[in-house]
Amino acid sequence: MTAWRFPGLESVWKVPVLGNPVGLTLSSDGLKAALVFPKRGAAGYVQLIEATTGKELSKVLLPADQSSPFVGGLAFWKNRYVVMGFKGHRHPLIILDTEKGEECTAAFLAGDGEELGTADDLQFSPDGDKVLMLDALGFSLWRVDGHQPPEKLMSGASAGYDAPVMFREGAFSADARRIAIATYDGCRIYDVKSGELVKQLSMGAGAVKYSPDGKRLLLVDGPRLHVISTDTWEPSNQNLGARSSLSMLAFQAKGTLLAASDGFEIFVWNTTDGSLLARLPRPDSDLYISTLTFHPDNRHVIAGDGKQFWTWDLSAIGTDPSKPAPGTPDPASFFKWDKAPDLLHALSIKYINDGKALLLIRQKGAWLATRDPDSEKKPMLIKKFSLDGLADVDWLFAAGIPPSMDWLAVGTYNKLRIYKLNPDTLQTEFKTGDNGEQMAFSDDARWCAYNSGPMTSEITVRTLPEGKVEALLPLKEESPKGRKNPGSKAFSHNTKILAAAVHDNMAPWYGFYLWDVPSLQRVNAVETGAGSIGRLAFGDNDRSLATLNTNNTISLWDVSELLQSSPK
Repeated sequence: MTAWRFPGLESVWKVPVLGNPVGLTLSSDGLKAALVFPKRGAAGYVQLIEATTGKELSKVLLPADQSSPFVGGLAFWKNRYVVMGFKGHRHPLIILDTEKGEECTAAFLAGDGEELGTADDLQFSPDGDKVLMLDALGFSLWRVDGHQPPEKLMSGASAGYDAPVMFREGAFSADARRIAIATYDGCRIYDVKSGELVKQLSMGAGAVKYSPDGKRLLLVDGPRLHVISTDTWEPSNQNLGARSSLSMLAFQAKGTLLAASDGFEIFVWNTTDGSLLARLPRPDSDLYISTLTFHPDNRHVIAGDGKQFWTWDLSAIGTDPSKPAPGTPDPASFFKWDKAPDLLHALSIKYINDGKALLLIRQKGAWLATRDPDSEKKPMLIKKFSLDGLADVDWLFAAGIPPSMDWLAVGTYNKLRIYKLNPDTLQTEFKTGDNGEQMAFSDDARWCAYNSGPMTSEITVRTLPEGKVEALLPLKEESPKGRKNPGSKAFSHNTKILAAAVHDNMAPWYGFYLWDVPSLQRVNAVETGAGSIGRLAFGDNDRSLATLNTNNTISLWDVSELLQSSPK
């Protein structure tokens, strides 16, 4: 644990801790810090530390049945008591007296506190007289006075776990007259005395804080920060970035356009100069974009939302005044189901034979769409494959199909399954070490790479459809930086290079490895400075490699330089 002094981020002290704490809070006077350690073969405990020196003050054991690792709300009350809430419905609120070093829930609340329920988040008012408690089902505001039963002042119900109004976090204004509650569909501000809803802001938020003077409200909405005036309720800053974390990446195979999506919109850049060419909003405001790719014609970007697939013509961006304004071409739907699934697990699209056919994947279903080569105006011919033997968890997270379209390989939960087509018959299956989301197929489906096992620190490479193991690629090295955990993978379009994201959270080390194909000799190991890598994609005739980083940035790498430089 490290303490820092502001401004300047000067390190004040650093002390080792045993295990991984699941909660940390600081008293309002800044003199004490409390760390929560869950049960790990013994009773869980709360460690009290003097915040100015790092000296341990005491340890308070948690009751045996309340050592859950799912600590939710955590806060000091009047700089003496540590109040803990637990996520879910197994444990009630518990309170620890840091001066006596013991639990005091029953005495403090004059009861067992069952009426308070669980708390994913809890916040005390500045004067300590009220506590705001939130979970996925709703929020409640209570008057608290030590050793007296709590009094409920107001409450509100959420529409449920899957509803967009599920609560996340709350905050009191400095004068405790208002509370702000962050939700998925916006931020709600209530008057404490009357219980009335004062204002509902449209931007969603995961965290909310009042400024000390109460004149501004700070909302954290994914990677964006909104600063809202409490007089006008208008934002005083401009947000130009993604609304949420970027999770999809696509690169033109023979062009220089790069696309990424956070589910709400698609960003399209020109990699030659880094310019942002377009921001394409999701066509259906009720559904999130869930897959993204480029058409082989290098003219269209394709996305799917679980109900239908959409295409945008990018050739007109900024060139033809008769077309939509630059950055906003209209989407066109080209494949549609009757409705979207209640919970979308798997969705993808893969073009075959330069776009003359395409493989569509949704949940456990696979469709092959082909077009009559004599007429572009005729509708596509659709065939649904019969994939037998899929278990309840066998969503089709990854798929590969050769140009001959006579067999299909799919990555499901801990399995690689290969089907012979026409008729559709399961040919063979192999156990894997991941759920299929990190599995990669070459464009011609002849090569497949996946995690060998959950704890094996290696990648298995097979050739298909025979399923022959060509290599087991080890990631662990004889060095302090083990680099042992594989992540997302990608083959170059010419199938000459395999790239894999690699991370070691203990070292820490984040980067990617490159192997030559077919020799499968490692040619480079590159450490990056932008956190772990979520997605990789080759583009621009395999001259460039794009990595989508977990800090919401995209890095572009020159492949020729990567192949010439020595491993790092």
